[in-house]
Amino acid sequence: MNAAPTARDRWIWLASAGLMGLTIGLELVVPLGYAVWLTYFMAVAITLFQRRLEAPVLVALGSCVLLAVGYNLAPASTNSAFSFVNRSIGGVSFVLMALTVVKAIQARRTAADALWLQEGENDVTVSLRGDPEPRTLADAAMRSLCARLNADVGALYRLHGERLVLVGGAALPTGLPESLPVKAGQWGEVLREGQPRRLEEDESSLEIETALGRARVHQRLLGPITADGVVVGMVELGRAGVSPARSLELDLLRVCAEPVGMALRTALLRAQLVELLEETQRQSEELQ
Repeated sequence: MNAAPTARDRWIWLASAGLMGLTIGLELVVPLGYAVWLTYFMAVAITLFQRRLEAPVLVALGSCVLLAVGYNLAPASTNSAFSFVNRSIGGVSFVLMALTVVKAIQARRTAADALWLQEGENDVTVSLRGDPEPRTLADAAMRSLCARLNADVGALYRLHGERLVLVGGAALPTGLPESLPVKAGQWGEVLREGQPRRLEEDESSLEIETALGRARVHQRLLGPITADGVVVGMVELGRAGVSPARSLELDLLRVCAEPVGMALRTALLRAQLVELLEETQRQSEELQ
């Protein structure tokens, strides 16, 4: 998932900075010996509710610096004898608390990523239900992948001898080649390695077509599809815009490769069986 800062993240950073500023302001007027600096714990704690891993550590280190500044600038008092020891323990506690918050954010992000992948796989699997024809199945699978990956266009090819044959897709432009050589271009490497790839500003036959004209694809995602672990085809998705690189996009192509490949193989076998039955029926009628 995208870890770009959100409006909530910025508000939390502002609140954390505000707590730190309020605390150091109070320390300048409150005599030593009063635990005003405990408010720094709140500044570190609220970073749990944002998504940047470095934020808790930065707040903890900033709090340690302000803790030392407050110790040197706060008015002296008769209760300040143990203030240095208390503040030293507090500084260490800030850092330990920040590391704990970092671990919690990592666990939350890992769970969110796993949920996103599972939802994406479920969406694609649902689109493969029933007994559709190969073209219908390919169209449904690519629409689902395009929706999940924010792609504008997508195509699904199957291996047929030494060629990749176009089966179907989503928002396919007119004039798209019906077949491609297996051992040429980036798709050849994807088929050989069996691993998805993300390409930037690469030449592609895929274009985004609307009633107003055509637009180039600036980002492409290529991934193999497999059946029983054997590569049987390839998917290609394209975007007109540029989005931040996310490893989860390639992970989704990996987990969907087998369900799409198995469903495509089943649909092709079913289509061949129907064609064979129709031919047998035609020959039987001719004999009669």
